[in-house]
Amino acid sequence: RYIMALEGEMSLEHSGYHNIKLTPFAKDCFMGDWDTVSSGRCVDFNLMTKMDYTGEIDPVKDGFSEEFSTKSHVSFYCVEDMVTFIITDMGEHQAVTLNKGDFIVFKHDSAKAERKYSVSLSKDSGNNLAVKVECTLEKESEG
Repeated sequence: RYIMALEGEMSLEHSGYHNIKLTPFAKDCFMGDWDTVSSGRCVDFNLMTKMDYTGEIDPVKDGFSEEFSTKSHVSFYCVEDMVTFIITDMGEHQAVTLNKGDFIVFKHDSAKAERKYSVSLSKDSGNNLAVKVECTLEKESEG
C-alpha cells in the first residue's frame, strides 16, 4: 500500500515497523496487513496493489515531461484546476485540460504490441500539479 498526503498532515504508526509524519506530497509504503494507526487531518491519495504488482506514486510539478511504455499502467490524479496535459502518441499531439480531482489513465493492453508515448504538464504555476501513479506486473502469467 502506498499513501501520500495531499493537504494537511497525518502521522502513521506501523506497530513493529516504523512511524512517519506525512506533510503535503510526502509518502509512505507499507503492507496492508500491518497493524497501523493514523492521526491528524488530511486529504490523502492511496494506491493498493496485489502482491504480483509493483507500484509508485510521485508528485509532479509544472513542466513535468516524461516518456512511458505501454508495458506499465500509468495514470495521473490532478491536484489543481486547469492543468493542461499534452499527450504525444505515435507522433500525434493532443491537449487535454483537467481539473482538481480528475483522473486520467493510460491503459496497458497486453494483447497489443508495446509502444511509447509521452506526457507533459503545464500551468505556469511551479506547483505540484498531479500525482503520477505507475504500476507494473512483476511477471506476466503463462497462459
